[in-house]
Amino acid sequence: MKGKSTEAREGKPSLASLTSSLPRLALRLAALGIIDSFSILLIYTFIHDGLWPLAALITVTTVIVNVINLWERFYPLRWMSGAVAIILLFVLYPIIFTVYTAFTNYSDGHLLTKVQSIRRIGQDTFLPEGGVVYSWTAFRSPEGEFLLWLSDAEGNAYLARPGERAGPGLDGDGGSVRCPGGHGTLAQAGR
Repeated sequence: MKGKSTEAREGKPSLASLTSSLPRLALRLAALGIIDSFSILLIYTFIHDGLWPLAALITVTTVIVNVINLWERFYPLRWMSGAVAIILLFVLYPIIFTVYTAFTNYSDGHLLTKVQSIRRIGQDTFLPEGGVVYSWTAFRSPEGEFLLWLSDAEGNAYLARPGERAGPGLDGDGGSVRCPGGHGTLAQAGR
């Protein structure tokens, strides 16, 4: 017959230790579930926005935190897993991003991805309430001079040159416009 000390040495848990560890295990799993669901939301958002490196770092950090908190052999690291996650996200990622930016053309004016830029520009409203909406056509002469032909819904047309105010435009014929000063019709302008 084996005593209590022999059972403990063989790794068999006693009933008292099992009942006290179940609530701790349930609390640990609930906390990891909250962390994992928040991480999945962040990863999905970052992938959708084209921020692959940050999504990868959050994935790796989440996996490390889960491994540390689920395997008993990493018990000493369990209390440091929060600090490790914060160090990875708030220290390591900015350093890697800075080095990446230093060796690419990812300068200050190019911080957003194409998807983010289109979404951001689409959110801006440049038309005041009751403002007139114009359709426009750009022209270019053989000498490289540009003209802009504007027309509104009422049929009013305006012609704008660089550095000058827009003046009255000439009437169109069949959807194309004849511009003065050597500028060809719309079809000739190479639209």
